[in-house]
Amino acid sequence: MPKALHQQAAQYIQNLIDQGSYPVGSRLPTENELAETLGVSRPTVRQALARLASEGVLNRIKGSGTFVAAPKLLHESTRFLASYRAESEKNHRQLRTEVLELATERAGEGVAARLGLPAGTKVTKLVRRRRVEGFQEGRPVVYTTVYAPYALYPEMETERFTDASLYDALEKRGLGVRHATRTLEVLPPPEAVRAQLELPPFEPAIFIASTGTDAAGRTVEYAESYYPAGCSRFVIEIAR
Repeated sequence: MPKALHQQAAQYIQNLIDQGSYPVGSRLPTENELAETLGVSRPTVRQALARLASEGVLNRIKGSGTFVAAPKLLHESTRFLASYRAESEKNHRQLRTEVLELATERAGEGVAARLGLPAGTKVTKLVRRRRVEGFQEGRPVVYTTVYAPYALYPEMETERFTDASLYDALEKRGLGVRHATRTLEVLPPPEAVRAQLELPPFEPAIFIASTGTDAAGRTVEYAESYYPAGCSRFVIEIAR
């Protein structure tokens, strides 16, 4: 079945952007001008622009016009259970991971509560920063801190998580994550996180807190992740 006219129009505009005819930040022609160029109606153009805006390709500013948005990285951690490495491989992205900290410590009240442990229980803390080759000139795309109960995974501190997936490592030890509870909010990140993400002064971050449990119902990991709001999109899939 041929694509609807508004889909064809959206693809035409997308091709112009991809070819560099309209660089990031540039203003598109008006709806009337685009309609005349494409030989379609103004409502068709409006649908096409709305579609591209919903995909993060365009910014539509009332009274000013339609502008090409900076590219955003689509994240799927709100859609299914998988490691960030597996998600990157699925989307053919070259991932670069830096391990900033890997050590054991005593859990504070907040982390302990998330893991279902008494405060002061020994946990392993893993802090990583990720970049994607060719995206945003190599600036970081996520900063994550993960805590795991030391008693369940005492050798975690000796692993090389620059290349290895924590989810895969948990799976090999019979601790595979089978259910996760995640909350998402947009907020100003702590200054230390802002510095690690190389964010400008007023850009917020998308913060996701995630608690993962295994098949036996044990909480095996608690993670806090910060994504630059200006270059991140998330897909949420709901079925009934």
